Amino acid sequence: MQPPTDGCRLVFDIGKTNKKIVLFHGREPVHIEKQEFPEIDHDGIRTEPVQELARWFLGLLPSLARRHRVNTIAVCSHGGAFAAVNAAGELVAPVFSYLNQPDVSVIRDFKALAGDPHELYRTTCTPPMEKSINMALGFMNACALYPQLRHEADAVLSLPDYFVMLLSGTRYTTMTYLGCHTYLWDFQKWSWSKVARAIGYAALAPEPIKRSGKSTRLLEAWHTRIGDDRPVRVMPGLHDSNASIIPYLIKYGQRFCLHSTGSWCVTMVPADTPQLSPRDMQNNILYNISVQHKPVKTHTFPGGILLSRNVERIKRIDRTFSEAQTDMTILQRIIAQARWFYLPDLSETRESVIDDGTLIAPDTFLERLWRDAGSTDRASAEYYALAVIGIALTIYDAIKDFDFSDVQYLCVEGGFRCNQWYLTMLSALLPDIPLVITDIDEATALGASLYSGFVDDAPAAAEDAEAAGIRQSTAIDASVLDQRDLQQYRRKWSRLHHP
Repeated sequence: MQPPTDGCRLVFDIGKTNKKIVLFHGREPVHIEKQEFPEIDHDGIRTEPVQELARWFLGLLPSLARRHRVNTIAVCSHGGAFAAVNAAGELVAPVFSYLNQPDVSVIRDFKALAGDPHELYRTTCTPPMEKSINMALGFMNACALYPQLRHEADAVLSLPDYFVMLLSGTRYTTMTYLGCHTYLWDFQKWSWSKVARAIGYAALAPEPIKRSGKSTRLLEAWHTRIGDDRPVRVMPGLHDSNASIIPYLIKYGQRFCLHSTGSWCVTMVPADTPQLSPRDMQNNILYNISVQHKPVKTHTFPGGILLSRNVERIKRIDRTFSEAQTDMTILQRIIAQARWFYLPDLSETRESVIDDGTLIAPDTFLERLWRDAGSTDRASAEYYALAVIGIALTIYDAIKDFDFSDVQYLCVEGGFRCNQWYLTMLSALLPDIPLVITDIDEATALGASLYSGFVDDAPAAAEDAEAAGIRQSTAIDASVLDQRDLQQYRRKWSRLHHP
């Protein structure tokens, strides 16, 4: 049997479907448990599988904590989920998924309480979002579906803070979750929003709102089950975006832009004050709150979802197609000719391609490429390059007015860090900011694992971040794209995308 690892940090990382328990010793993960927990559908109402998840996590905790001599536990989660509990800490209603679509009557009542939508966006730094991902709207929807919630609940907790309560008995309201696309936090007054008070959320949230470094301790009952009475620190809950940014805050301070890529591409720039321009609001820019209790300007876009959709299109005919494309002459030719333009949209019915001034469906354009190219490989690569260009331009178009004056590093993590075409486009569009790519595979868990060290001892945590794989890239040569051609192409694309 492998001997125990001394002094590990345990992270419970609650993704939307994949849940992970990751243990870190120093800079490296030494153990990972992973399992899928899909949402549960109750007659069309989608809920988070919290009870099943709790049984899995808490069932594994004693043996993992004993074997790895855990000294710190951190819990992070996707946004938009909360738990309503009674005085005994028991759930009084299911934990509803943010993918639920509220009834029209709930939306009507919410709008009546919220008032002017422009003012709501300006003060809460939260754009209109679909379904219940705005936690204030999700809370009203939960109360409509389970009216007893308002009468039976003693407290309402973010999803990660619910698990913090199970571990420590402490009920927290933490700002990194509260301040992330919820409508609940007023960024101008730096306090509860008008909406949070009007819907009754603020009255149920534990007070006072905890600072990030104010940790608690593991319950004695857990020490008994673990068989070890050494103190274990339990950190306040974290929003996953604000966990993933911690290694970069440690290494670069406020002087970076983090571009986290995957199904959703999330671009974050630390800021001193939350300021939304009219153009920011057109682009659905929002603000998060970091563990330093500072605003983080944020843009989200489902770039990976859209790229995967286009790869599926290609593979319907070209089953051998690979995304590992490196031939820069394909990018150069499409940009120099400026005849083809991919215009992304979340709706498949509105997603389109412009071919020499003519608007056509992506599938029709792809078939035309295959017919005219004489080579399936070439046609597939050209279409893929076109999709990559369109996605990169969409993200750049939304963030180009960010204040990059203090940004010294453009950090790219996640799935797109291996996409040479995408990295070349991004670097060429932002040529004055050095590109940094990472070797971090568990970015959210790593950030959460550094949480306690960062708020207590930044230099010690910096050593972990340095060794975790943040490195300067020398592999991306943006000069292969002619800037004059690129800017001409970008201007044409922008006119087509914003007619």
